[in-house]
Amino acid sequence: MSLYEQTLAIKLIDYQRGIRIHQQLSSKSLEDPFLLTSLIHFFTYQIFSTVERENLFTYGAMLKGYLSNNMPEKVIELYEKISIKVDEVITTLLFNACAKLSNEYSIRIGNHVLNRLPKSFLQYRNLLHLTIDMLMKFGQVEDAEDFFRQVKTFDSTIYGIIMNGYKINNQPFECLSIFEEVKKKNVEINIPMALALIGACGQLGMRSTSKKIIQYISHLQNNHSVKVTWIDMWPELFINAYARNGMGYEAIKIFEQMPENIHDSTTYICVLNACSHSGLVDQARNIFKKIPRKTDSIVTAMRFKAHDRSHPRSKEIYDELERISKELKEHGYEYDSSWITRPIQDGESVESILCGHSEKLAIAFNFIQQPRPSFIQITKNLRVCGDCHRATKMIAKIRQCEIVVRDANRLHHFYTNGQCSCQDHF
Repeated sequence: MSLYEQTLAIKLIDYQRGIRIHQQLSSKSLEDPFLLTSLIHFFTYQIFSTVERENLFTYGAMLKGYLSNNMPEKVIELYEKISIKVDEVITTLLFNACAKLSNEYSIRIGNHVLNRLPKSFLQYRNLLHLTIDMLMKFGQVEDAEDFFRQVKTFDSTIYGIIMNGYKINNQPFECLSIFEEVKKKNVEINIPMALALIGACGQLGMRSTSKKIIQYISHLQNNHSVKVTWIDMWPELFINAYARNGMGYEAIKIFEQMPENIHDSTTYICVLNACSHSGLVDQARNIFKKIPRKTDSIVTAMRFKAHDRSHPRSKEIYDELERISKELKEHGYEYDSSWITRPIQDGESVESILCGHSEKLAIAFNFIQQPRPSFIQITKNLRVCGDCHRATKMIAKIRQCEIVVRDANRLHHFYTNGQCSCQDHF
């Protein structure tokens, strides 16, 4: 039997087995949406497999079917099997699937196809919009901005995409900047734009600004999605606002008034930040102990003061700090004493003082977690010092771990190549 005949036989056996399973299913089991989706996929694929000649129309129908049934991984899997030249429709469907997944595999495929995309394809508005959306969801903000600058016709759709992109990448000021542009151009506010604005308000924690924005989008508040998002965001917004203004007790009060079933990672981080900014260490620990599932972001939110040894894992933290310091010196690092603002006491050294800075303690704390992180996020209520900035660049490179530090002045994204997003303008 030839390989072709063997393949046909296997397909026939699989088809017959599938038919038998379908016939044995009870009417009750057919109410299961996951089972129904599998059956749709089974019968659709059987029809698709009978097509003798490849054509984009058939591929497009299959890809659309996978997307409408929330099966983006199947879109990429089928796309990679296409051996004929694809058009802008097929590419748009692929980018849609990649944006939905946004995992390592889809990021690789999406960028690979984008880098080889004919420039003529970008004249198609839907494809250009999906390209920007995909890159934003990949976290490639600057690349998305490059394509946004190629947009010729601005409407609610493209503004909603770019604003949501800034929101999901924790860039609320950029989101609000686009909103100001929208107002100047008298572009109608749609639901995605409203949701992005509410999210940006929660990230900023600026009550006065948030209230003005909510008034501006009041005509959309009867929409279910907007209403639910606003209700969920309201407590976080005020907790975050109190946190940024050192009003820890007020933040804790709102947090405790919230129903426990809507507590999530964001609310926990906001209230822990509020405790940290107000010096409420005991209150922070009490809240931290009650958190059922401590994510990496929540763990990072447990703050440190300079030379803090009050943490229950203090010994592990300082042992890790010694290892980090040793690695830095092995790579030629020298601590900069010009950033020490007080006299050095007996038993202290330049290294011991600078190693005790809160951001270095927080970084060391992250590195004693298991598994060791590849991404660390830290918030600091003061401006980062020059020594910590230079050390963090080297730590990110040595440990191959991206580190994001939001200080009182700006957001610093330290990359694994040893560079910082601020280009050393801090």
